[in-house]
Amino acid sequence: MTAEPTTEKGTEPIPTELDLMKKELEKAKEDAAQHYDGYVRVLADMENVRKRSQRDKEDALKFGMEGFFRDILPVLDSLEKAIISDSRSIEDFHSGMKLVQRQLIDLLERNGLSPVDSADKKFDPAFHQAIARVESQDVAHEEIHEEYAKGYLLHGRLLRPAMVSVRVPVSS
Repeated sequence: MTAEPTTEKGTEPIPTELDLMKKELEKAKEDAAQHYDGYVRVLADMENVRKRSQRDKEDALKFGMEGFFRDILPVLDSLEKAIISDSRSIEDFHSGMKLVQRQLIDLLERNGLSPVDSADKKFDPAFHQAIARVESQDVAHEEIHEEYAKGYLLHGRLLRPAMVSVRVPVSS
């Protein structure tokens, strides 16, 4: 056994280089364990955030239209009342249907839907789908002749083009 170096008083041993290295190693192990623990916690937090984000995305897809459907229920109620109404008058039924249509149009407009204006317009393939051509000597360029189905924009983006017949100049 080798004697450890001591101080002049002989009470306290002087740490050797090996002892200092052992202490540094223990400190490094403690630091590494703390950093690993922090890493594992951050990894778990990130996984929880990912799962929560996925759940929120699924809920947004599932329930994103909830407000719209809540708004459309009064229109459905009015339609049901009109259908089961005791009124035998066709005029009353017609005016009731017009009220339901107005309710529905108002609801759709509040939710960003607007019609494509086609009446007396020049044909625009970006907003109109030609389903028929009508030759005419009265026109110099292609224009809308008749609208068969309205086109609609949703927040300014084309949702459905208007289905129209197009009046075209007579070809010579």
